[in-house]
Amino acid sequence: GIRPQIDFGKYIAVGIFLGEKSKPGYGVKIKNIKKENNKIKIEYFEYSPNQSEMYIPEWYLQQNIVCPYDMVYFSRFEGEIIFSGSKKVRE
Repeated sequence: GIRPQIDFGKYIAVGIFLGEKSKPGYGVKIKNIKKENNKIKIEYFEYSPNQSEMYIPEWYLQQNIVCPYDMVYFSRFEGEIIFSGSKKVRE
């Protein structure tokens, strides 16, 4: 694969991985990164399929596994990183 061009001496990379899902429509999106005192708070949304995406033929599901993720990087920070997630149904 392609190696990212990130200087890990200056930056930190953070990712949220949902693991394997047997249906399309799942996803995750990092929405905000806030520095609060000696902490970094990473806010994200975890998406699930809407009603129309729930009725997918069984043969299709056997061939399609999704692994949703999102990654960001920012200036290196010495302190605690806190994750704050909320769930949404896709529109």
